[in-house]
Amino acid sequence: MAITGAANNSYPPVSTNGLFKVQVTNAFNCSNSSNEYSIVIGVADITIGDTRLRYYPNPISTVLHVNIALPTNDKLIIELYDFTGRMLQKQSLNQLQNEISVAGLASGLYGLVIYNGNEKAFRKLMVIK
Repeated sequence: MAITGAANNSYPPVSTNGLFKVQVTNAFNCSNSSNEYSIVIGVADITIGDTRLRYYPNPISTVLHVNIALPTNDKLIIELYDFTGRMLQKQSLNQLQNEISVAGLASGLYGLVIYNGNEKAFRKLMVIK
């Protein structure tokens, strides 16, 4: 899909699933294309114990949203790891709608662990800048 009148070096992240590549054309009509990348924008539900959560988007560029379906007395904790196993963030999910900033993270794959007492769920997240 061409971006009409495009003259910038960066664009906002895509908001639809698909295969994408970049093609650059200079003033002499010479062009070159990047490899094609598959992008899947996702919303996912997780059930941990009797608590249902929804997280989105995946991939992420700046903020991960984690919503809790119903009010709960459960103590929910979210941890974000790089793939060397180093914990980067830890946050309690105290509201029905929570935000986790990934603005300071480089593009790449990360691990998301959500705890509900002794139970936990692991998901992969992709950060794209």
